[in-house]
Amino acid sequence: MTISSLNPLGYLGLKEKNPPNIKISNREPTTGDFGGYFLGDFWLDTSGATIWVLLSKEAGIATWHNFSQTPNLNYEEVTSATKTIESDYAYGANRGGGVAFTLPTSSEVGDMFEICGILGNWSLAQNVTQYIQIGDSKTTIGVGGSITATQVGDCIRCRCISANTGWIVTSMQGNLTFV
Repeated sequence: MTISSLNPLGYLGLKEKNPPNIKISNREPTTGDFGGYFLGDFWLDTSGATIWVLLSKEAGIATWHNFSQTPNLNYEEVTSATKTIESDYAYGANRGGGVAFTLPTSSEVGDMFEICGILGNWSLAQNVTQYIQIGDSKTTIGVGGSITATQVGDCIRCRCISANTGWIVTSMQGNLTFV
């Protein structure tokens, strides 16, 4: 099987339980549209240790993206009460009273960011029309949606899946509250 950057499963309608050299994390595929795959499904190509995630499935086309490359994120320790996130930054939330982060209004597919709590909790607010996807669930769209850390040391890493509006959680640690 040749794995392409657009569809590592070979073709959209694949319904095999265990495709060659590829395993789904946390569950087996179900039947249905797109072979039962859901946005945010992660796949591991065991022959090359490459990780893929399903970013979108629109108009009969599945878009898979390789997230195996380790990103080079700039690092900033934040001690102020608020911070607007910049793409491709890792933040250390280091303020006893917490840090209120806000998603960037401008982002491109593939951009990413990370937040790790050092001192105090942190929160992540959204702008109008924005959302954050966790598996096959999403935060409330727009300014009503958010993610909040509940413990010092909670961390989250997100990648943009829809320019300016959509983000997906690629990893997290701790007990985060999603609204």
